Amino acid sequence: MKLIGYQAVLFDLDGTLCDSWHAVSKTFHETLLHFRPNSDTSHISNIRTCNDYKKSFQILFKQEIIPEAYFEYTNKLYSDLLKVETLLFPTVEETLARIVAMGFRWGIVTSKKKVFLDQLIEVFPIFKQASVILSADDVKEGKPSPEGLLKACEILRVAPQTAMYVGDLESDILAANSCGMDFAYASYGYSETHHTFTNAKFILKKFSDLMI
Repeated sequence: MKLIGYQAVLFDLDGTLCDSWHAVSKTFHETLLHFRPNSDTSHISNIRTCNDYKKSFQILFKQEIIPEAYFEYTNKLYSDLLKVETLLFPTVEETLARIVAMGFRWGIVTSKKKVFLDQLIEVFPIFKQASVILSADDVKEGKPSPEGLLKACEILRVAPQTAMYVGDLESDILAANSCGMDFAYASYGYSETHHTFTNAKFILKKFSDLMI
């Protein structure tokens, strides 16, 4: 089993535990057409692998400066959608339950804003069993900075070298590599550049592969 020998396992959220893209893409599609009716929306797919909140808006509106009204409208719309449009990836809930039952400590280190993360914790009660949960608001620098992973390890009182991080984007593996943490690539997630992850310790075709 891949978890043997580790003191803790940390997970990215979107694209690893949750499939939130439908809610995100629908939100950005409606936002763009609200502020710019009749706009071409084909470039929204480029946001799929972006883990930076502000940069997502820059990609969406193709401009550097984003009016506060755009954020406010989007946040409200997304808050309404994420609770009904976000799904766990197959085998996530049962695999996390097995991890808990076996006594492994686990946590979440995500680029998602805390206000949205808190809503998902209520939707998916299994997340409440995590030993540590860190959002974008809990760090000064997001991934690929290893700050979140290091902070999680400090809270868990484990060395980064004794933990594993599971994620699906290049920023995830860069963060893990930066602090000497083993990385498991969730190939079922959002990244389409699979060659980027050739040095991953493990490659997961589905979430439950962690238990093999």
